[in-house]
Amino acid sequence: MNFMKYYVNFENPNMMITFDKEIEQLLGRTTPMGTEEYLLQKREAEGIQIGEAKGIAKGISKGRHDEALDIAREMLAEEEPLEKIIKYTKLSIEEIQSL
Repeated sequence: MNFMKYYVNFENPNMMITFDKEIEQLLGRTTPMGTEEYLLQKREAEGIQIGEAKGIAKGISKGRHDEALDIAREMLAEEEPLEKIIKYTKLSIEEIQSL
């Protein structure tokens, strides 16, 4: 919070130390950090959360697609009609024919 030192002046130097400690407690950290650094750190943490959520969603989607492919293989082995396989797996004709 170095920028605060330019805008806030205390006659008693001990007050600045107290002020810094209060800011650290409010922000929940003890490492000196400017506003820009704090905002960058916050954005990075948000970006990581968004990335993890997208990764999880992508993994779930791939898992469902792989399961549909397995079901289609089993239905093909049982000689089920193509229309029925499409209906139950929601796969495209091309995907089923490539199996």
